[in-house]
Amino acid sequence: YLLHGLSDDYSIWMRRTSIERYASEHGIAVVMPSVTRSWYSNTAYGAKYFSFVAEELPALCRSYFKGMSDAREDNLVAGLSMGGYGALKIALREAGKYRAAAALSPVCEPVGSSFDGLLQSIFGSKDLPNEDNLLYLAQMQKNNPEKPQIYFAIGTEDFLYPSSRSLCKLLRDSGYDFTY
Repeated sequence: YLLHGLSDDYSIWMRRTSIERYASEHGIAVVMPSVTRSWYSNTAYGAKYFSFVAEELPALCRSYFKGMSDAREDNLVAGLSMGGYGALKIALREAGKYRAAAALSPVCEPVGSSFDGLLQSIFGSKDLPNEDNLLYLAQMQKNNPEKPQIYFAIGTEDFLYPSSRSLCKLLRDSGYDFTY
């Protein structure tokens, strides 16, 4: 599952990367959903984007494509920016379903950032609910033997870098198989 960022949609990976070639070379399916600016969340106004991407879409894909595995070791979730946040959230909340998550320049602590107005419209509050808080989710999964492997990439000059440090420290200190 490959998740888009805030200003894009499912088509960005096809337009700006060689994802089709990589998928073909490795014999893998890549599912690229579009979730608008939802933060991969079940929103306060009723849209259930988290449920769609984490639960409904995998089941739908497996029903259409019988070769798609539901085995944890065969499922990965990755994303960029808002999609990196979504990938981490999905892998941490659904640890039994995903072996690994890759977060590329992810938003780690969206509250208290330039995203506050949008987030209040998504979550219905200025506070991030626990089920959408990466620090909380990582802490809750730290003793889970099925906690996901995590690959995390962000540049030191990225405006999101300062907010990533707390999550990276927690993942490292909590025994995650963590590549940074």
